[in-house]
Amino acid sequence: MRICEKNRNFAKKLKKRMKTVFTSLTIALLLSATILTSCKGRATDGRNTTTVHVGEIEIVVRIATDELLEQYVSYVEFFDENTSQRQWLIFTTNVAVREFRYISLELVYDDDSEQFFIRENSVMYELDILLPHRPFIVNWMERGTFPHAGASFLDENNIRRYFFIGANNADPEEDPRGPILFIERPPISSKN
Repeated sequence: MRICEKNRNFAKKLKKRMKTVFTSLTIALLLSATILTSCKGRATDGRNTTTVHVGEIEIVVRIATDELLEQYVSYVEFFDENTSQRQWLIFTTNVAVREFRYISLELVYDDDSEQFFIRENSVMYELDILLPHRPFIVNWMERGTFPHAGASFLDENNIRRYFFIGANNADPEEDPRGPILFIERPPISSKN
């Protein structure tokens, strides 16, 4: 009698774990498909640059090197204390960009729609204006499957545009976007 009861409990636990694993794998596959199909950026040098065009605004995200930083008299620097990585990203623009925000993201599950969403969790750093001659740099590292950081800004029509930052682990010969992806993912709702 006890053996049958233990087997039933084990079967229930196994079923629950399998459902969790299946859900996690499904989310990872959907996110991967989204990254591959929705990227609006393009790499300009095929190695370390992703450029996003939103109307007249052009935002370039690169891995910050000493040579690149030496091109600027000054820049705005934010050190994310939650990231131990010393890899720095630099955000540059061709025109003044209003209300540029570096944001943390979170993955949430909506019981009603039975879907996962990525949304803004908090604003980690905000600039009233990101200027072409004064870029924004931040330390960053990839953490797990889901993006944990991104950026948002107001476009020419006063619409907030949201992007997440991710690592591109694809073969550079097959995917020329470079090692950093900067992908628009509307809508990312703010935390309620």
